[in-house]
Amino acid sequence: MSLDARLAVLTTNPGREERQIFAALDRRGIPYVQIDERVHRLGSPRVPHYRAVLNRTRNPHAAALFEATGHRVFNPSAVVETCGNRILTTVALVRAGVPTPETVVTLAEDVAAIEQESVEGREIRVLVIGGTAVATVPLTGELEWLAQHAAEAVGGGMLAVDIVERSSGELLVTKIDHALEFDDLAEAAGVDIADLIVDHVDRNSPPIEWVRDQAA
Repeated sequence: MSLDARLAVLTTNPGREERQIFAALDRRGIPYVQIDERVHRLGSPRVPHYRAVLNRTRNPHAAALFEATGHRVFNPSAVVETCGNRILTTVALVRAGVPTPETVVTLAEDVAAIEQESVEGREIRVLVIGGTAVATVPLTGELEWLAQHAAEAVGGGMLAVDIVERSSGELLVTKIDHALEFDDLAEAAGVDIADLIVDHVDRNSPPIEWVRDQAA
């Protein structure tokens, strides 16, 4: 397995958000390669070992395959799996004491059904990157604390926390999106979220120079 100083961006069909991430990588001079999430090779010495993997998919198996070869993946498979499953997300939030809508789960053999209370109110999306709430409209101290606590409950990383504010002022976390859809919020909040994502991955990955030295 050869060392590769590039970041791998794991995605299949890049959309506007992925193109913004590519542009941010280019501006920072960070080498990268786009990897198709659908195709993986394991066990071959010819497969590169990338500096890190930026996961822009909803597939926990894609992240797990890179983790199996020792890669640092943002977001990791455990977070993707938890956030991609409403029951696992609800369990994690309840265990952490995060306020959520009332939920009924029905278990029958290997099948589970979930029914969540319908909550009316103002819908708010808060982006959390590396444990810090970075964008919403507007960001208050209470929203910041709740979003960060919710993100931590499911494993942390780069997450979009969906919150409903009832007319009484009560805040409830309804969903956590691990794929971090940010295009609309970035424009509304005036925040370069793509650059924040790239900065987080870059700061938490081995330095490019170190990887190149190891590969020499």
